[in-house]
Amino acid sequence: MNASMVPEYISLVETDTFQLFQLLILNCLAIIPNIYFFIKSKTCKLFNERTFFKYMTMFMSFEYIIACSTHIIYSGYIMIHRYFKLKVHLNTCSKINIFDLNINQILIVTPLYFNIIRFYRIVFQKRASFILIGAVFLITLGPLLYMMTGQYFEIKIYYVPKNGCGYQIFSNIPYYQILIWVNMFIILLIPPLSFLINLGIYVIVVRRKKESSSRKIKENKALFRGIAIQSFFPFCCQLPAILYTMYFSFTRNPILEIDIVINFVYYTGQAFCIFLSMIVINDFKIMMLEDFKLTKHFPSIQTTSVIQVRSKY
Repeated sequence: MNASMVPEYISLVETDTFQLFQLLILNCLAIIPNIYFFIKSKTCKLFNERTFFKYMTMFMSFEYIIACSTHIIYSGYIMIHRYFKLKVHLNTCSKINIFDLNINQILIVTPLYFNIIRFYRIVFQKRASFILIGAVFLITLGPLLYMMTGQYFEIKIYYVPKNGCGYQIFSNIPYYQILIWVNMFIILLIPPLSFLINLGIYVIVVRRKKESSSRKIKENKALFRGIAIQSFFPFCCQLPAILYTMYFSFTRNPILEIDIVINFVYYTGQAFCIFLSMIVINDFKIMMLEDFKLTKHFPSIQTTSVIQVRSKY
C-alpha cells in the first residue's frame, strides 16, 4: 500500500488482544531464568573453570534479557494505547515492531561468532583475525541492517497490513526483496554451520587428548552438548516463525491462530535455551539443584569435583 494512502496516526484494532497478553506473560516469565543464568555466569566459580562456556553463556543470557525486554516493551506499548484508546504514530509503532522482530536474529548468529573464535583458539591456537570476524558479521547481519536502513530512514517505503500496529513498513530500495530471501537463507544456514564447527572442535579435542581421564572426556562431551544446544536451540524455536514469514512474504495474509502457536513455541524456548545447555553438565545441574533447595529430591545425582586446571574450551 502506498505511503500516501496510510494515515500518520492510527487507532489500533483489538483483533489480537490474546496474542499480546501471551507475548507479555511469556516474556515476563522467560526473562527470569536468563537473569539468573547471567548473574551465575559472572559470580559462580564453576564457570571460571570453563572460560569459553562462561562468556558464551553470559552473552547469550544477556541477549535473551534484551530480547525479552524488547518484546515486553512492544506488547506493553500496544496494550497501553489500546486500553486508553490512544492513536499511535504508525511509523514509530512499526519501527518498534521491526526491532522487536529482528533482534531474534542476533540470538541465532551470536553462537556462530563464538564457535569461530573457539575453533581458531583450539585448532590453530591463535586468535581469529578481526578481518575474518568482520567479514562474518557483514555476511550474517549485513542484509538485515541494509533492509532496516530502508525501513528506519523511510526510504521509498510502502505498507503491508499486519497485526499489532495495523501496518508494517517495507522499503523499495534496490535489492530489498532479494535480500529478504538471502537473509532467510542465511538464518537457515547458520545453525547447522555453527553445529558442525562445534562438532569439529569436539572431534579434534578428543583426538588430541586420547590419554585423558574419563572425567575429562565426560567434561568435553558435556561442553560439546551445552554449546551445541546454545547454537542450535534458538533456531529450532524460530524455525516455525521463519516458515510462517516465508508464507507471509508470498501471501501478505497474516493468520492469527498460527501466530499464537508460533509465539508460544518461540518465547517458551527463550526461557529454556540456557537452562538446557547447563543441565547437560553435571556440575551446573548440581549448582541449580542446590540453589533451589532440590538436592534432597534428586539423591542419585552425586557431586563431582570441579576440574582443577583452567580450561580454555
